[in-house]
Amino acid sequence: LFRWDGVRDVHIWLWETGIDFSSVIASFNCGTNTFAKNHLFRRLRWLGHRAASHLATLGYLAIWHGYHLGYFVLFLFEFGCVVAQEQLYALIDRTPGWAEFNAKPIVRPFVWLFGRLTINYAMGSTFMTMGLLKTKYWIGVSVRSINMFTILGCNSTIKSAFYVLT
Repeated sequence: LFRWDGVRDVHIWLWETGIDFSSVIASFNCGTNTFAKNHLFRRLRWLGHRAASHLATLGYLAIWHGYHLGYFVLFLFEFGCVVAQEQLYALIDRTPGWAEFNAKPIVRPFVWLFGRLTINYAMGSTFMTMGLLKTKYWIGVSVRSINMFTILGCNSTIKSAFYVLT
C-alpha cells in the first residue's frame, strides 16, 4: 500500500487559520523549526540578548537555504514581523480593557480577519522571494510592497526591529 505523506512537516489547519506570524512559523517546516530552536537558538544564549540569538539563528537558516538574496530578505522580514507582533501583544496587554475586548465572541471574527489579511499581505511578497530565486523576478514586487507597507505607517515596525537589537 502506497502511503503519501508529503505534507507531514506542515500543520495545514494552523497554516490556513492562524492569526499571527507565530502561527505561520509554527505551522510550516516543523522539523527545521525544531532543529533551529533546540540546536541553534538555545546554544546562542551566550549572546545575552534574545533578539540577537533570534537574528543569528535566522541568519544561519538563510545561509543553510542558499546564498540568494531572497532568503536573507525573507528571514530578515520574518524577524521584523515577529518583533512587531511581540510589541503589539505587549501593547494590548498594557492597554486597560483591550485584551478583554478582543476576547469577546463578537469581536473574534474581526480579529481573525485582520490577522489573516495582515499575514497574507505581509508574507505574500516575502515568500515570493524564496520561491523565485532570481532577484529580477521578485525585486520590483517586493519594493512596491515595502513602499506600500511604509505608506500605511508601518515603517515604525522596521525601526522598532532595529531598536530591539540595540
